[in-house]
Amino acid sequence: MITIAAHGVSQLADTEFAPALLSPMQYRLLTDPAPIRICGAPTGAGKTYAFLQGIRALHHWVLFVVPTQALCANIAQTARSQKLESVVWDSAQHDRLRKAGRNVWVDRTQDVYRMGVSGGLIITTPETLGQ
Repeated sequence: MITIAAHGVSQLADTEFAPALLSPMQYRLLTDPAPIRICGAPTGAGKTYAFLQGIRALHHWVLFVVPTQALCANIAQTARSQKLESVVWDSAQHDRLRKAGRNVWVDRTQDVYRMGVSGGLIITTPETLGQ
């Protein structure tokens, strides 16, 4: 688990993520070789910022599991405002797809493939992912 203990940590410049200045922990979030990264940090510590910078610079995709649907919506709005592809997997999406007669997990699998090609962010809660 990667822990960001406080705000105001020193900044590192890295040309790979230019012009972003990242804290050592933000940089570690983006460069750690582990395929799954669990990060505990206070609100405003820069978790979302780090991942958005990584998506922009490397065209990677991220499955971002957060505690609430409100936070899912907030992160999606931030990503879209930065012209980054994002999708929220939640109960509203589930209901919308079922009403349209579509298989939810077929659509979600397509989201994963699309993000794998272009980069982007899939945001969900533990409850939705557990379905």
